[in-house]
Amino acid sequence: MMSPKLPLRLLARLRTARARSAIVLLLATMGLWILLLPSIIQERSAQRELESLRKKWADLQALSREYVYWKDRLKDMEERLALSPSVGIGAALDGVFSSLGLRSNLKSLKMLGSRDISEAWGQEIVVVQIDKLTLNQLINLLHRLRENKTLLLKRATIRRAWDDSELLEMTLTVSLVTKKR
Repeated sequence: MMSPKLPLRLLARLRTARARSAIVLLLATMGLWILLLPSIIQERSAQRELESLRKKWADLQALSREYVYWKDRLKDMEERLALSPSVGIGAALDGVFSSLGLRSNLKSLKMLGSRDISEAWGQEIVVVQIDKLTLNQLINLLHRLRENKTLLLKRATIRRAWDDSELLEMTLTVSLVTKKR
């Protein structure tokens, strides 16, 4: 066992002022480190947590922008569909072809069926074959289909006509989005 007088004896041996001041300075430095160490560790932990929260915030902002984008697209689509009269796909395509004078070029119209997109929206899909188109008529037809508010062009196949190399044949897959009643 150590006697309580031992530290005093040790200090008594250190008679020089220089040795005493070095020990006091060493003890003061150790005390300061003991007091500051927890706050340094806490600050580093807080900085890591802050970086993690900043990353989560950036991810949340990106998701928010994406949500607004899709919400606006859905709103635009609903407005487009609300403005257009609710007719069948045959009547809608007939209107497009008649306005361009291509009704006689229509070879076949084959209904692929209809399906539900969601609880409020349905979709009718049809394959259309068109003969004897000039390049200008083709461009006008594609432009008219693109500008149509309810018809969506899903696929188009274009090839030269067998009998006349200046004319084109086209097969379209078109869908009509309608609001369910």
